[in-house]
Amino acid sequence: MARSSGSKKFHDLVYPLLQEAGALSTTEIYDMLNNREINYGVKNGKVVNSKGIKWRTRTSFTIHQISQTLRISHFFKKVGVRREKNASGGTSPIMIYECVPVEEVIEKIITYKHPQKDYNKTLPNFAKAAWLEAKQKKEEAEANED
Repeated sequence: MARSSGSKKFHDLVYPLLQEAGALSTTEIYDMLNNREINYGVKNGKVVNSKGIKWRTRTSFTIHQISQTLRISHFFKKVGVRREKNASGGTSPIMIYECVPVEEVIEKIITYKHPQKDYNKTLPNFAKAAWLEAKQKKEEAEANED
């Protein structure tokens, strides 16, 4: 789950990436995130500068931020480990992650008896609609029981 605004932004960037590409290692995610090209010259569909230059993204993440966020997030699960050579010549374990379906994560969140926070503020944008829908269903079910 998103812990702060940086983590929320990370989730919004990585979840669609993993949905499209399937399981990826942390180094592959690192390369894809930090080498994205964004055309800052286009605003509301209109070209602001006539050059149409693409720049690298202003938002970057370290490999440690990526690893730790993927490890604690409910939206991603580790599916394997691969060993890769590092700069010093040794090998390091590289974790491979894939997406957990949003509905599965939301079902788990809804069952919490004592929620600690307002999930509408902390959930990534792609999960908010599913959470609100599940919350309404739960409230309707509770109202029908009474």
